[in-house]
Amino acid sequence: MLTGAKNPAAARKVVDWMLSSQFQAQIPENMYVYPVDKKVKLPATWEKYAPVAKDPATLAPADISANREAWVSSWSDLMEG
Repeated sequence: MLTGAKNPAAARKVVDWMLSSQFQAQIPENMYVYPVDKKVKLPATWEKYAPVAKDPATLAPADISANREAWVSSWSDLMEG
């Protein structure tokens, strides 16, 4: 929810709905990302072909903040040719 939202109660309802097990179970096959709810069972194809990384790479938030503009600029240069 955004600070100063005109209808925070409705925004909370949307967030609660998006965090529901029913919504979370639809995420892998419709949005092609992992659900945030770890209790939601992944489809069999995901378990076989897209297992969760055991030791994923991470970056410190400070590193992301310090380098974001340069990284986005480099990526944009590559994509735009």
